[in-house]
Amino acid sequence: MAEQNKEYTKALQMYDNALDVAQQSPELYKEAAILYSNKSNVLYQMNDFKTALTNAVAATNSDPEYSEGYYWSGKALLDLESAVDAFLMFVGGCLKSRNDGDKVLLLTEAAIILNSLSDVDLQSCYEKLHQFNTSVWPDVLTRLSQRAEWKSIAYLILGSSLDVLKFGEINIAESIDQFCTGVAGKSPTAAVETRTVFKYLEQHNGKCIAHWLNATLFVVYSHGGEQTLRNLTVDGRDCPLHAVTRFVLQTERTSLLEVFPHQSPSWCDVSSGGESVFHLLAKHSPPVPVDFLVKVTKSILEKGYRGIMMTDVNGKLPFDLLDITYPMSVCNVFLPNDLREIKMDKLNDRGVSKTKHGDYCGAILLFSKVIDFYRQEAERNSYLYGIILQNRAKSYLQQKEYQRALNDANESMNAFENQESHWIAGRALICLEKYGQACIELLYAYDCVTILIQSRRADIVSYLAKLFSLPAKLHCKCT
Repeated sequence: MAEQNKEYTKALQMYDNALDVAQQSPELYKEAAILYSNKSNVLYQMNDFKTALTNAVAATNSDPEYSEGYYWSGKALLDLESAVDAFLMFVGGCLKSRNDGDKVLLLTEAAIILNSLSDVDLQSCYEKLHQFNTSVWPDVLTRLSQRAEWKSIAYLILGSSLDVLKFGEINIAESIDQFCTGVAGKSPTAAVETRTVFKYLEQHNGKCIAHWLNATLFVVYSHGGEQTLRNLTVDGRDCPLHAVTRFVLQTERTSLLEVFPHQSPSWCDVSSGGESVFHLLAKHSPPVPVDFLVKVTKSILEKGYRGIMMTDVNGKLPFDLLDITYPMSVCNVFLPNDLREIKMDKLNDRGVSKTKHGDYCGAILLFSKVIDFYRQEAERNSYLYGIILQNRAKSYLQQKEYQRALNDANESMNAFENQESHWIAGRALICLEKYGQACIELLYAYDCVTILIQSRRADIVSYLAKLFSLPAKLHCKCT
């Protein structure tokens, strides 16, 4: 009770009193071992690692089969920066323990130490793991996964030469067994909690560790079956395809996706939150390299998943969520060419939304994307094409790129006659100091004012009044 309440000094006194009694009888050696181990635990919590080690060793001397003594010895040695000695302590305790659960605990601690060893020490320590029966490793792998110790898992499965081996994507998929040279290389892995790989990725750059992490997870799948894919889901709203896709995007390795089951009643691409895997792809941040995004998206489509035309809870298609910097090659995958007019509408709407929020650069990027793609086919829908040109002209005007605004306004008028483009052209020409042409465009815009935009008439009159009152050489600015 004193130890639980962190009354450490009192707890130490109680253990010392009990040890005085236990040491008087050789028959109480097991009790003495427990007392020494408990005392070591208290000292460890007090950061007195040297004395904790002394008492833990006394526990192992009192009862060589008592696993807790080896555990606290190893923990104290780690904090005393003696990683190799700690590894040997954990391994030695495992060899002497008769309890399977304790063996798993000690080997788990030993495996974690592998991450911090030098290359020379790693090789010599790793050799000592070969003396254990293979039946212990599945539970060790599971416990390591619970703690998100994925590099330790990789060492146990792929072997000690982890960082120098190259694991190609195609080779992994076709002949995985040649890479499974570790002590746990053939162990069943259905119970491995693969979802913790995302916790590991939060602390490491996925692309830098992808060569071994992808290989490790693929082996876990190969030896654990489809359950390991289901284990990837992080919560009740997640679905396996979403989880696999997140892993693929973070590592830029597609091995797991290549073996993922085709669409069926048991395998879908929609989370319980109503989001398809294509929404996940479209909104991933930072944006995915273009060729890789196209490859992944097509791979999922080829497996029969069709959520690419599904709207989310906000009524958005995956296409609507694509980063504006993606080229049309990506847009065409998310919205096929037979829906080109819908695609133009959507890109235009996104551009208009950008202008409303003052993001004129983003708007220009969106308008330019669809204009450049459909310029040669503008006759198919000259009205929509002209509207998009008109919208880009407005954005150029706001950015004070007056010549570009004028060019777009003129091209919009060629697509279809419209008052708005004359109004834009007139203001751009004023700023370009081409007053005569500006006057013509503004007068034309005035004559074209419709009932729907009567308020525009006063604006045009105001510009004309300013224009007529200008001295010939005045450098004017557009408002």
